[in-house]
Amino acid sequence: MKTILSRPIVVYIAQALMLLMSIIWAFVLYQNVVYRLVPETRHGTDPSGGMLLFIALPSLLLALFLVGSIIAFIGLMLRKQFGRWIAIGILSFMTLSLANRAITGAFNGSSGYENVIQMAVGLSVELLFVVGIGLVAVLMAGSGNVKEFFTTANPSGEIGVNATR
Repeated sequence: MKTILSRPIVVYIAQALMLLMSIIWAFVLYQNVVYRLVPETRHGTDPSGGMLLFIALPSLLLALFLVGSIIAFIGLMLRKQFGRWIAIGILSFMTLSLANRAITGAFNGSSGYENVIQMAVGLSVELLFVVGIGLVAVLMAGSGNVKEFFTTANPSGEIGVNATR
């Protein structure tokens, strides 16, 4: 019996988020390295001493997230379990870090909003965004359709939407 198993919409959303985050992290990594290595952009900072640690640690973390999100994107495209779990890990980290930033930024006075109404609307939009990313992570981890999609054999080896059982 031939069954056509289509890719769940949450996998498309996770792939789009991984691609978007890859582009953002690549841009930030480029800006980070250029800002710290090109003398004209340092504005008189001393390049000696702890500068290597100042350059290397943020760049290493950005590179790890960049490579992880690219691997997750490719793994999701090829219907591999490792792509699914790397995407879940990155989405979970994004959810926790964005929620922390939204809540602490709103209540410590460094949010940049002019009044309470702007702060309330800004916090609400940020939290909706965080809940959306968290929901994608939870659905990627626990949805039956997603589990079945990643465990169904694709004997032809094609990178496509259709699979045979």
